Amino acid sequence: MNYKILVADDNKMNLAIILTILRTSNNGYRLFSAQDGRQAIHSAKIYKPDLIIMNWSMPKMSGIEAIRILSKHHQTSEIPVIIETSFDSKLNLEEAMDAGAIDYIKIPVDPGELIARVDSALKTHTKLRLLQDKKRVVDRKIEELYNLEIATNQSSNSIVILDEEGDINWVNKGFVGLCGYEFNDFVNKFGSNFFAIRTSIPDSFKYDDSDDVQKKAEYISPIEHKNGQKKWVQGTINIINDKKSSSKYVVIETDISRLKEIDEKLKARNDEMLKLNRHLEKANLLFKKQQSEILKQKEAIEKEKQNTEKLLLNILPYHVATQLKDSGYARPRNYKLVTVMFTDFQGFTKACGKLSPEQIVAALHTYFAIFDDLILGHFIEKIKTIGDAYMCAGGIPLRNRSNPYDVVLAGLKIQDFMKKVPFSKQYHVLPFWNLRVGIHTGPVTAGVVGKIKFAYDIWGDSVNIAKRMESACDVGMVNISGETYEQIKDFFDFKYRGKIEIKNRGRIDMYYVLGIKDKFTDDPNKLIPNELFQNHLNQL
Repeated sequence: MNYKILVADDNKMNLAIILTILRTSNNGYRLFSAQDGRQAIHSAKIYKPDLIIMNWSMPKMSGIEAIRILSKHHQTSEIPVIIETSFDSKLNLEEAMDAGAIDYIKIPVDPGELIARVDSALKTHTKLRLLQDKKRVVDRKIEELYNLEIATNQSSNSIVILDEEGDINWVNKGFVGLCGYEFNDFVNKFGSNFFAIRTSIPDSFKYDDSDDVQKKAEYISPIEHKNGQKKWVQGTINIINDKKSSSKYVVIETDISRLKEIDEKLKARNDEMLKLNRHLEKANLLFKKQQSEILKQKEAIEKEKQNTEKLLLNILPYHVATQLKDSGYARPRNYKLVTVMFTDFQGFTKACGKLSPEQIVAALHTYFAIFDDLILGHFIEKIKTIGDAYMCAGGIPLRNRSNPYDVVLAGLKIQDFMKKVPFSKQYHVLPFWNLRVGIHTGPVTAGVVGKIKFAYDIWGDSVNIAKRMESACDVGMVNISGETYEQIKDFFDFKYRGKIEIKNRGRIDMYYVLGIKDKFTDDPNKLIPNELFQNHLNQL
């Protein structure tokens, strides 16, 4: 069945996404669109869709207002509506359901969830509509039977007068019409005692000799017409007591054969209605079960979505991950002031010959995990590891002026940790490797390139110079360029190394960072800034 679906959304991006998902689902949907609530109401009356997907927040008229109007109009009241919303509170969802929505879907729209909810809504609505059509047919049949009952009540009645013994004294023409026999023929065939013929008359009423002139009884009895047809009659028998003469009985009988037939048909229809009601109850239970399954699926999807987002944010910075989710592309950005740090283990290749691959990987993982923790509190973004090299940068993706200080402080803490490894009970099992740290400050370009296995990276000459700072560093030291020195020179103690030749760059000023100046630290190791230092950072 080619279902018609109307999508109402003022956000052109959301509208295009939903129409594309439905169009590519291979379900053959006929799709229509509207860009506000009023246009949605007008389109619903014209196209009479099988389902409407409506955005909650739209100009001119909101989705909730439009649903309320649709639910009250006879042309659109039975069209199911799925509300599209970024709200997720229980009160918001209850408001949508009270307005007339049968389901909801969160923005941004997940393709799998959208197709599942649309399919469930269409199937459930189709089943309910079929059951309602069956009920209307049954109601129409009952009305027809009721009309038959009225016609039956207007038929002629039989009147019979009996003497006090119950013998027939007189009958009217209605009696002949009822049983098909003339009076004499009837008596010759069945006898004259009416009490003996109509055995359904109550025994307590027969041969009554009381003075109760109001006494009467009713009965229903089967009879056989002269043509052999079985009929049913409803009789009323009244006693007429007269002290001056003997008692008489007046019997009025009505042909209720049609009523009996109607009664049997009504019982059959009642049984059918009971079955229909059971089907409706089953459909309702199925609907509730499907709702429960949808909620479970939604919870599973939401949990999986959270896990995916958590994993994505562990790989990429927040604004980059957001751009990729929204548009599938993250535009690279240029930064004027970024501080890049490289670390590298001395003699790592030679040391690898003495260790198994598993031991090498375990040692690198432990060291780099500690480096991750040490840079975490300094607004530094880890870029990547390359073999035994560790690369990170401050001032990205969020720009700041404090990144030269942040990266140098992190570099000093990393070297301090490495010097303590041989004497640590916790890490004494690790192979001890001497570390070089190189830092440079300058402009970079940062972003994500390619279509698969996204990775956040930085490019520019500043990256190459930072790597040269590491290569030209002695183990156990933090080597910085003149550019970084100019940024932080008033707050740290240095050892000037002079101009040192580096590959492809000529001679560059280099400095070893010895620690924070005494004026700006209370730490004997000169690693932790004091309040005066921190106030300076806060003002940058």
